[in-house]
Amino acid sequence: MILKYIYTGELNLINKPDKDILYYLLERDDLQVEETVIWDYLINWGIEQADLDNNRANWDHEDHEALKKTLI
Repeated sequence: MILKYIYTGELNLINKPDKDILYYLLERDDLQVEETVIWDYLINWGIEQADLDNNRANWDHEDHEALKKTLI
């Protein structure tokens, strides 16, 4: 997969597990995106998927667990 990307610029992630895709994105240096930005987007995505309040100051233990379950 990596050699194909190096030689062709094509990358097929369709049948890859989600966690593998995340690790792959975090390891890439050519994306010009800081890891913290990727993590922020991931957390915000998880908040939206779990339908949680955007204001994390209002969260209780169940909200944190819902986010954890969504991201795992």
